[in-house]
Amino acid sequence: ISLILYTEQGIGEKVSISLKHKQDKIYIITINNVPSSIASPVEPKVILGNCVCYFENLTLINAYATSVSPGGTKIDGILANIYLIFRINAMQFKNINHLTPLRVYPQRNYILDNEIDNVGLSGEYTPHIMCKYAGKKIWGFLPPEDKIMAGDEVRKSFEMLVNNWMKYLGLGEYSLNQTSEMVKLNVSDYNVSNVGFGVSQVLPILVSGLIERKDELLMLEQPEIHLHPAAQMGIADFLLSMAATERELIIETHSDHIINRVVKRIMQDKTGQLNKIVKIYYINSNERENPI
Repeated sequence: ISLILYTEQGIGEKVSISLKHKQDKIYIITINNVPSSIASPVEPKVILGNCVCYFENLTLINAYATSVSPGGTKIDGILANIYLIFRINAMQFKNINHLTPLRVYPQRNYILDNEIDNVGLSGEYTPHIMCKYAGKKIWGFLPPEDKIMAGDEVRKSFEMLVNNWMKYLGLGEYSLNQTSEMVKLNVSDYNVSNVGFGVSQVLPILVSGLIERKDELLMLEQPEIHLHPAAQMGIADFLLSMAATERELIIETHSDHIINRVVKRIMQDKTGQLNKIVKIYYINSNERENPI
């Protein structure tokens, strides 16, 4: 990470931070030209050895250094500036939404938080977003008819769009029992904690995809987890519908069913549009590198 340091006297030195990963959460951090406070001069080079770092997405939220070079460096002020720089850097990626491979286990009740604006890194806030959009109409897309990916946007209620895709995947319909502070999520009249685990894995994907703006990017890992083959092919249609309606996404998958469905839909598309907007990259792993 690098940026230009501005002071009252004008443009100052170029600030740079580099992290070298050692193991687990341990890094070696090298900082060039970072001041320990606004009034103090910059340190030309500071090295934090064996620094334990905790990240929330791209933001460094905590760090513990066991060694500092040169000795006597005022580490508290430097760490505060490092946190600030990482926060500024993370803001450049605020339109990127990331869903991890294993979404959270469903709960019987969810305590509402009105400040939530996305489903969370592991889908933990999905019911909050479903409450937020309840009763609202959004621009979205419906499951394909007659095996044809239409690529047409429709303005429908949020509930109708999600439930259409839920039924398309063979997972039933959802409903919400909401109070002022709490919500219960039901699927086919059963609490979500009492139905198949696949529902809690796929709901964050459906909700994220349907509310995604066209200036955003969804990064999704292993959407196939805990889904049977037919549902995996159905989720491939959902992701293709996102792409066909000009929504951007990057998918990492190990599923032959998803890949084969994507290839099949491209071959079925007589317009050739899907072939233009979908790219498939195969990555081979070995000990030293991962060639694409």
